[in-house]
Amino acid sequence: MVIEDYDKEKDINLGMVYFDSLKNDDAEKYVESIKKLNYESVFETSSGDGFMYSGKNDDGAEVVFSYTNDGSGTLSYTDSQFMFVENPYDNGFTGDSSSSEDVDMTDDVPWPEKFFNDIPELEGKITQVSSSSPQDKYVFIEYVTKDNAMNYLNKLKEIGFTETPSESQSGNNLYYEAGNEKGDYIIFDWSDSEYATINLLKGE
Repeated sequence: MVIEDYDKEKDINLGMVYFDSLKNDDAEKYVESIKKLNYESVFETSSGDGFMYSGKNDDGAEVVFSYTNDGSGTLSYTDSQFMFVENPYDNGFTGDSSSSEDVDMTDDVPWPEKFFNDIPELEGKITQVSSSSPQDKYVFIEYVTKDNAMNYLNKLKEIGFTETPSESQSGNNLYYEAGNEKGDYIIFDWSDSEYATINLLKGE
């Protein structure tokens, strides 16, 4: 299955490919081909069930490849326009956007509460929830203000996602990934286009 999303107004490109029947050797070769395209690693993990690789290039484009030993997995991609759009802070933007005031904020799909357990929901409009295996979930959320994104990042730290963290912040985006004592791993990404993604990978 292939999922593509392009928001012309916000100039956001997203893509996700679900696959199966892939051999382990071919999956490993594919990761090497990603690296050769200058997607440098921001996160890598492996277990008895498979592995995941997340990388970014110099333009800010991001690719996440996950593979499980049954031959299934996902490939997700966001282009540089998702990560680095024109900086609205030059025009006095404070992060308290009112763009959602005239928008129906009803979620297109519900928050996957059972899967996320005690991990809180991020305030915004959920547009898509997907997964490549029983161990992971991707949540796509629009109309997320910077204040809400910052508060959410702090909440993740408060509930224990502080193991081997990687964090970057700028006027344009927030990025945070870390594990917890249970072996779960979360990747939280927000851009000043008010688009956010949350990827939770559960440990064994």
